[in-house]
Amino acid sequence: MFNSQGVPHQQGRAADDLTARLYKMQFGTNRCTWDWFIGCWDKVKAEAHELL
Repeated sequence: MFNSQGVPHQQGRAADDLTARLYKMQFGTNRCTWDWFIGCWDKVKAEAHELL
């Protein structure tokens, strides 16, 4: 299954979660670091690659 942007739903959910966490980082409600963000983004890309 794909969403309207042609992205697999599983990848879309992971990206949405990543976006939400990044938003929290920007506004100080979540004390994640950029190292965490980069690591999580790499994980999303790796999972997406496995789905393709």
